[in-house]
Amino acid sequence: MAQNAQSYQGDKVPEFRIATKAMEMLDYTLRITENKDIYPNWTRGNLVRYIRDTAADILRHIVTANDISRGGATPYTVRMEAQEQAIRDCSYLLALIDVSERTGRINAQRAQYWGKKVRDVKYMCMAWRKREQSV
Repeated sequence: MAQNAQSYQGDKVPEFRIATKAMEMLDYTLRITENKDIYPNWTRGNLVRYIRDTAADILRHIVTANDISRGGATPYTVRMEAQEQAIRDCSYLLALIDVSERTGRINAQRAQYWGKKVRDVKYMCMAWRKREQSV
């Protein structure tokens, strides 16, 4: 069943878990990149912008994909493309986290924790896409 087509009872709306995970990942990303001890002002240039923009794009693609329903006015291929783009952006964000670790901005433990948040979103998106391809 598509994420946005789940049934609900009463006032309890089902949680769209992928979007929730993506929001948590974006929140963590923003908090980390705002920390001047991790990303001092003199290092904040492009890397921080790439990281923040990519994390926000992941959430945007997930929300966009979820808003497109089968049989709606928007072609369903647009939904699949948004899912694919979210997955690709997760891979890119993981690479940016790796760059942050390799350049000494974050330690291995923080990279592992942050990377897990991104991989959770990526794997949930992959499972979502796979479920829909088999329908």
